[in-house]
Amino acid sequence: MATSHMEPSAYTLKDKVAVVTGASSGLGRAIAVLFAAHGTRLVVCADLKPEAQAGGVDQEPGKRTDELINSRHGDGRALYVETNVAIGEDVSRCVEEAVRLGGRLDVMVNNAGLGVEKIKIHELPEEVWDKMMSVTLSAVNLRSVFLGCKYACAQFLKQKPWPSGDRGWIVNTASILGAVGIIDGAVSRTAMTKMNYEDQALSDRLMARTPWRTWGEAQDIAKAALFLASDGAAWITGAALPVDGGFLAA
Repeated sequence: MATSHMEPSAYTLKDKVAVVTGASSGLGRAIAVLFAAHGTRLVVCADLKPEAQAGGVDQEPGKRTDELINSRHGDGRALYVETNVAIGEDVSRCVEEAVRLGGRLDVMVNNAGLGVEKIKIHELPEEVWDKMMSVTLSAVNLRSVFLGCKYACAQFLKQKPWPSGDRGWIVNTASILGAVGIIDGAVSRTAMTKMNYEDQALSDRLMARTPWRTWGEAQDIAKAALFLASDGAAWITGAALPVDGGFLAA
């Protein structure tokens, strides 16, 4: 039988410092909590406010993400930094806080995003279209990824590389609507998709496009982010990894 030569620590984030945007709720919260459980020295939880959005299925929603991590893994393992990801000064300051407290930045997860309620063109109110095209929405969904990459890369280049030669990892999350133009194309349960998974008819239609009969959880996305941020994904870069239960394959 063939044996694996993969180091046992290949899928951990031991001693690494991470910034996760949109960390207060949903996918960002799940990613931050999972990163901490796999050895990060510090997780900087970046968001507009520290409290989780109402209506989600987050772990211990009564606790802020940074409080949850610190209660499980010890004080100083997580920090909340109020951050408007559409403003360069805020993103830069967030990275600076990570470096000030953690000594460096190893992982940047650009996760924050906004959505709208309706997509069908003939039902789409003009004000919703205006919101979709507004500076606010495009700044959060597009500009924030640019800013996160910009300031993370600038820091990566300043710091000493790891023994592997790597200086840092970036993980960007996106909706599967970036790949297909289908109404309500989301199959992981979060506060942002609550209206979809509580609509039984809509939920049944979405699930019919996958081999599964239950919605994915934020943890499923977090596990993929953990893999991509670990040494186990050392030969992966510039790739899209759908975590959709087979939705795009239907």
